[in-house]
Amino acid sequence: QNSGLMILSKRPIKHSACLCFGLSLEAANVNRGALYAGLEDGTHIFTCHIAPSVRVAGDNAFARFIEPIVNGTRGRQVMDLASFITQHAPYGEPVVVAGDFNFGISFDSFMANPIPSKHAVDVLRTLAEQCQLTEATCGIRSGKEGSSGGVHESAFRFQRPTFGYTGIRCGGPAEHRLSSYCNGILGLLCDDAVFYRGFRGVKCKEENLLIPPQHRPHPVITHISDHWAIRVVLEKLP
Repeated sequence: QNSGLMILSKRPIKHSACLCFGLSLEAANVNRGALYAGLEDGTHIFTCHIAPSVRVAGDNAFARFIEPIVNGTRGRQVMDLASFITQHAPYGEPVVVAGDFNFGISFDSFMANPIPSKHAVDVLRTLAEQCQLTEATCGIRSGKEGSSGGVHESAFRFQRPTFGYTGIRCGGPAEHRLSSYCNGILGLLCDDAVFYRGFRGVKCKEENLLIPPQHRPHPVITHISDHWAIRVVLEKLP
């Protein structure tokens, strides 16, 4: 599918499937989609990569012209993902979804409050209403697990940056080779998330992907990725 997705599991994978989101403005050089793995213990695992917003094209007339098309594509991809989940994970069975949703939740500084996007609200609402999924950061840190159709901007107050390393309170130097590829400006965003159902959330933490200096293939290659990892500990419900 050429979408850069992979699921790794310590438990045997019994079933698998993939979804290509289809034609978009990016289709000439990148595919977006989702992967599914059904584990031997009955857990359903999904990963995905939703298209980014027009911010990657900068703030210019062209970006503003294509914005309605891009927004429509992103909305369709979220709906396709929800249908893919319900197709492979019957109601009530345990599910974990981890992916890059390109939320576009922004921060004025590393410790600043998150500024939610409409796209992020739409993703949480769709996955809650159609798939009964809880977003891990909010569910675990708020202590209020369980999906709800009443998703609003306050649901994002527990989010922290998962994209970009500016070098200020990021646990290492600024990351220039990847984080600034779109418009040349370093920034902090929350783009990634883990959702679940049929589990109790225990712990959630954003982990920077800094490469120790002695292991860097080149001095300017400072991080494994321009994203952070999200580590979530879950306990399956009886």
